[in-house]
Parts: sequence; C-alpha cells; structure tokens
Amino acid sequence: NLNQLSSHMLAEHGPHLAQVFGGDSPVPSPQVATPSVIAVTPPEVAARTPLSATPPARAVVANAADSRIAVVGLSARFARSRNADELWKNLASGTELVEEVTRWPLAQRDVRGNLKCTAGSLIEGLDEFDALFFNISGAEATCMEPQQRLFLQESWTAFEDAGYAGASIEQARCGVYAGCIASDYARILERESDAPAQVFWGNAAALVPARISYFLNLRGPAVAVDTACSSSLSAIHFACKALRDGDIDVALAGGVFVMCTPQFFDLCNRAEMVSPRGHCHAFDDRADGFVPGEGVGAIVLKRYDE
Repeated sequence: NLNQLSSHMLAEHGPHLAQVFGGDSPVPSPQVATPSVIAVTPPEVAARTPLSATPPARAVVANAADSRIAVVGLSARFARSRNADELWKNLASGTELVEEVTRWPLAQRDVRGNLKCTAGSLIEGLDEFDALFFNISGAEATCMEPQQRLFLQESWTAFEDAGYAGASIEQARCGVYAGCIASDYARILERESDAPAQVFWGNAAALVPARISYFLNLRGPAVAVDTACSSSLSAIHFACKALRDGDIDVALAGGVFVMCTPQFFDLCNRAEMVSPRGHCHAFDDRADGFVPGEGVGAIVLKRYDE
C-alpha cells in the first residue's frame, strides 16, 4: 500500500529525497527508522555486513582499482551431466554428449530429400520438479515451462554451493541475471481448450530470473537477457557490472535453454543452420552447421575483496 511504499522510500532514499524536496525530512513519519547515511569506507576497515542484514541506501565501491569478481558458487546441468562435476569429467575424458534425439520423432529428410539434423545434446528428466519445496502448487507447477523450473532449481543449488542457501541469503541485495528466450512449452498447453490462467506467467521469459528472487525475497534486479547465443555471457557481464558499480552485494547469473517441441529443429533445418551429419566442427573446414543442445547453469558472484 502507499504507506508501506512511502516508508520504504524514506528508509532507502531518505537523504536524497530531503535534498530534492528540501528540509530535514520530506514526509514526517515517526514510524520510519532513520535512513542510513551513505559513507565510502576503505574495504580494509569496513565492517562486514551479513548478506541478510539491512544495507546502506547504496553501497559504493571505494576501491575502484580492484575490479576483480569472484565466483563463489556454481551449479550446472547438461546432457548426460546432472551436475558440473559430471560435465567436467565428460569433457576431460572426451566423451561426446551428442546423440540421436528420441524426445520426439524427427524426419530424416526434408521435402526435397535433403538430409536433416536429427542429433542433439538434450537434458533428461525435464518433468522432475519438487514444487512443494518451492511452495508452488501442483496446478501452477504444471503450467510452468521447464526453463523456469530448471533455473529455479539450479539457482538454489548454486546458492547452496556458495554457502548461502535458505535464510542466509534472504532479503540480500542480490541481483539475478538469466540468459533465456521465450519457451515453446505454451504450444503444448494451448492444445487444451480450457488452459488455466497460470499458463500466462508460467511461460513468460521474465519469470525465469524472477522465480528465485521471489522465493528468497531478494532485494535486487531480476533481469531476463536475450542476446541470442551470447545471452548467458551477457547476463554474467551485467552481473559483474552491477557488482562493480555497487548496485548489489552479490549476484546470481547464468542461463537456460530447453526445447519442449521439435519446432526449433524444424526451423533451423529449414534455414540450413544445423549439421545434417550431427557433429560440430568449429573453426574447421568440415563444419556444416551446429548441433542443437540444451543446458542450464548458474554462478554466484561477489566482489573479490569482500
């Protein structure tokens, strides 16, 4: 309500509002605590504040010369790799994670008789989701596209890996940046004549980062980033910039991509963008296209000197 909004504005931005409107306080309100005063203190003498504690109105990075960012938590899931450790073992052993797609029947040739790509690197267990753990009803979970579910789960695991799971990260000045695109899951739900209202937000790309922000009551931006193939990298860039600028104290960044229908394969085959032989040969004269793959990953970032 308006009273809560005005109290929040005073608590977080009181000094600035006083300058704008004049006087010691723009709105007299004895119920509101005295706003924090912005102070730039060298990192070596600054008192460390727990992530869940109420921060100053805006934390300013004093030592701009030290722009290093530390990765303090990691979680990932890819084809035949349930976590980052399994992925690393597969990479180290040279195991190819591309195989024939069995999720849906894919035609071997197009209408002109040309070979089509029927290989991919797909995640297993897309239907596995503990809705009650995240206080989500079964009806809503059914309407949530897998990208929202997967990123929510891997975000929690990444916070666990960083030692910030649960109450220790709640209400922190934490930004969430997720590389993602709109899901095709709604195409499946639209086959039902009376689809519930949850389909609307359960398939919105903006909710991919917002799910974990809402669940943990994080006090930072929740940003969905779509820059095509560089989406996850762009998300990490935005997270690092926000940390360096002092906008947030901790960041969760990553991305997710999942295919629920064969539409992506069909469109890429029509555009002759994918390899009919089902193999990637980057920077090689054998290259004849890419192979579609799925994945989800999240990393927890902090300023290195904190």
